[in-house]
Amino acid sequence: MKKPVVALFMLVASSGFAQQQFTAEVKDKPDAPITILESHCIPSTPSRCHATIKFSTSNETWNGYSLLWTVTFEDGSQAVVRHTVDRTASPTGLTKDFYKPGEVRDADANFGKKNAQHKELHPTKATVEVEFAVNTTGTVWGDAASSAYKEMVSQRKTAAAASTNR
Repeated sequence: MKKPVVALFMLVASSGFAQQQFTAEVKDKPDAPITILESHCIPSTPSRCHATIKFSTSNETWNGYSLLWTVTFEDGSQAVVRHTVDRTASPTGLTKDFYKPGEVRDADANFGKKNAQHKELHPTKATVEVEFAVNTTGTVWGDAASSAYKEMVSQRKTAAAASTNR
């Protein structure tokens, strides 16, 4: 009884229903404090893009960053997806957590998009770049006008106010 199930799985996998992961293009910025070591996307429901990043080996420590993914779907449409991390603001107030020089981390972006007929669209191409990074002294590298950065600053202010009201 197992042979028909295996044969059916292999038929579905070879028929185009199974999507293959693909490498996402990295838009390198030579002066970035974060290096994207590898990146790929997996077309699924929801779809997922993954990057392995490494923080600069300088003596600086970092406590926030954002990766900006530009994803192209099978119908030619595009979407911008961010993976933003802030290690200073937590629901209970401010923390002192940071990324150490040379630290390697994983960064994932999950997303989904449907067409007008409500069919799930799969990504066919993606690029990823470091949008911004914030070091522990508050210095920003990259796009300080980014909506993700502005939201991070707002959340930090809210957390700071909450911690002083305790």
